Amino acid sequence: MSESSQFVCPIHLTVAQPDPGVCPECGLNLMATSTLAAKDSEFVEKGAVSAPSRLRTLLRSTQLGRVLLIPYRGLVASRRSWRSLRRIFPWLVKSKEVSNFTYDDDEASKLSIPFIAAAACGVSVQEALGYFYELESDATLRSHIRQATIESKDRYVTDPEAHYGPRRISYAIVRAMKPKIVVEAGVEKGLGSCVIAAALLRNQQEGHAGHLFAVDIDEKTGYLIDSPYDAVCTKLNADILQFLKTFNNPIDYLVQDIAPWIAKDVLEALQPTASPKCIVTNCYFTEDPFEFALKNGWQCQTLFSQPEHSWFIGMFWCILYRGQ
Repeated sequence: MSESSQFVCPIHLTVAQPDPGVCPECGLNLMATSTLAAKDSEFVEKGAVSAPSRLRTLLRSTQLGRVLLIPYRGLVASRRSWRSLRRIFPWLVKSKEVSNFTYDDDEASKLSIPFIAAAACGVSVQEALGYFYELESDATLRSHIRQATIESKDRYVTDPEAHYGPRRISYAIVRAMKPKIVVEAGVEKGLGSCVIAAALLRNQQEGHAGHLFAVDIDEKTGYLIDSPYDAVCTKLNADILQFLKTFNNPIDYLVQDIAPWIAKDVLEALQPTASPKCIVTNCYFTEDPFEFALKNGWQCQTLFSQPEHSWFIGMFWCILYRGQ
């Protein structure tokens, strides 16, 4: 090796010394400058710095390149959208829903739920995972949803199959924390209400009484709330803000599935009656839950619900809880 050779780090080029060694910055073995020069020469001889490189420079460093890249950028964007677009036609044939679309989460979203529920409730991930599978195997709940949907006047615009999606986290939270009072803001057909009620019934069998107040200003909502789930669930036709301001019992768990522009007001109205172990799930991703958490010393996590076989792009849920 040439006497003029020095040994340098291939990443931190300022690290150089006359003898072989290890870079103190990254731990890589130092390389002889003669070796690096040979590799660079080989790289050029093989044509790496030739026409493709000049084209790359043209495309990335000129105004003309910006224009020429428009078709490519459009192709990249269409590839990301194609996943949803190609699922629209099968959905049009198989589903009847026109709003409040339901779906099943993909595997990654499903697996994230036990971890978030465990952190919020202060239980092990294994325990939360057990509740997750408990809901999946609840044939009575699925049968009830199917039968109640078939018998409802909305049967032509509602799917009878139960697709729980992110509502699984509500089940896991209720089973893990054993709340006495649960409030649901926004009911629609009552799918989330029945999921929560199913968890409360399980808790009741284990000696932990609890009740759900499903609040919606529309009296036509909640047709799924029927026996046996109405034993632990009361459907109230009321404004959620007025309800919270007049409710005197500590609230252990609040589920928000309402318009995002009043979410902040709902959180502020909850604050006086929130129990020390209170948890809130918010189905809309805005800055309000984070600002509330910062202001009041709560913890906040996010759950992304990614559909498995739906055109729907998915949604973020915010989970607020007081530290354990």
